[in-house]
Amino acid sequence: MPKKIIIIGGGTAGASAAFAARKADRKAEITVLEQESYPTYSRCGLPFAIKGIIPSLENLIVFPDKFFRQQKINHIKEVTVKKIIPDKKTVVADQDYNYDSLVITAGSSPVKLPIPGIDLPHVLTLRTINDAKKIVESAQSSKSAVVIGASFIGIEVAEALKSKGCEVTLVEAARTMWRVVDEDIGRLINQHLTEQGIKILEKSLVTGIEEKKVLLKDQTIEADIIIVSAGVKPNVTLAKEAGLDIGQTGGIKVNERLESNLKDIYAAGDCAEVVSALTGEPILIGLGTIAARQGVVAGANAIGGDKKAPPVLNSSILKTFGLEIGSVGFTEQYLREKQSGKLDPVSMLIKYPSLPHYYPGGVDIHIKLMADKKTHRLIGAQLLGKTSIAPRINTLALAVEKGMTIEELTQSDFCYSPPVADVWDPIAIAAQAVSRKLEKI
Repeated sequence: MPKKIIIIGGGTAGASAAFAARKADRKAEITVLEQESYPTYSRCGLPFAIKGIIPSLENLIVFPDKFFRQQKINHIKEVTVKKIIPDKKTVVADQDYNYDSLVITAGSSPVKLPIPGIDLPHVLTLRTINDAKKIVESAQSSKSAVVIGASFIGIEVAEALKSKGCEVTLVEAARTMWRVVDEDIGRLINQHLTEQGIKILEKSLVTGIEEKKVLLKDQTIEADIIIVSAGVKPNVTLAKEAGLDIGQTGGIKVNERLESNLKDIYAAGDCAEVVSALTGEPILIGLGTIAARQGVVAGANAIGGDKKAPPVLNSSILKTFGLEIGSVGFTEQYLREKQSGKLDPVSMLIKYPSLPHYYPGGVDIHIKLMADKKTHRLIGAQLLGKTSIAPRINTLALAVEKGMTIEELTQSDFCYSPPVADVWDPIAIAAQAVSRKLEKI
């Protein structure tokens, strides 16, 4: 008989799991149970649709219903899973669904701040297409906005609202993009955002929300619309109730094959805890790239494959008001304060032009590289500039993954032609700076 695969969640990880399972087994009965009314779409594209760069929210749909039908995958929308019964290999939703293998890709949900007024109608979050529609509608009659949380989504939404004519204040309890860049890079980001008319309040804790007001400890900010972007939490209630182990990060605990502690149940994406390729410690990372790659592994293994989860290096990038901000690895602050002594970072931040000084069109690139003091291995990077940041982050991610030392990076054979690249790439210049610092220690 054909193998029955049930996938809870039709986002990036869920769709990837479904298509990987279908590729591995053309006869398997594959069912995706999705709570939303839309098939798989890009959540990362939502801020740009709000801004209007993407003309319609429906354009964000990556895999329309017909694609699932073509793959003979039963994609059921607007269904809420109520319970998982592992002993019976059953998922309870609008009806009972029996499975041979189950893949949980339930995603995550916005963190709800425990403050008065958080449920007022003008307080919104951004996670779904329907959320985006509410923001677009509210922005039409709003002159002022407060975005709580200076994360990727927070900054992107701030830009979108600014483009619609709102005066925007970005409020952050810690500091701008603290999870992915250090304070030195953060200051450069703040300078850029301020120049674009965004007011930034770091280390500012929101104590409450009233009608068109955000209350801080030392001031009150007027706001017609308030967006809360204070992080996300993994959706693990179903898994926990079913007896799956939950890791120390709050995500579902899985092994390198993305198997849970219960037989034939896998987990992938935002709801799953993963292991950092740098420190070997469990982390929770909500990136679409990780979700897609993990979905492929979980879906293939659910059919009977033997794939291992890809390495996680936290490679990410953001573009705001024309400025690109990229990073790979952890921040230096995190490595010094949070991880258990596995790495001892030595870093340098340099500024170097993207093109030779004599060629028009070059821009400054800020690049911070980190190497481990003992091994000299490259362990992280943070870049900022108006061009070509993404390919440099990808290059550095490969260097980190393959264990290159900072000295090896200085000797890398980078290309050169005046219209596109200087004879010394900013990466090589930064690597030389770190290498010299290591020699003095």
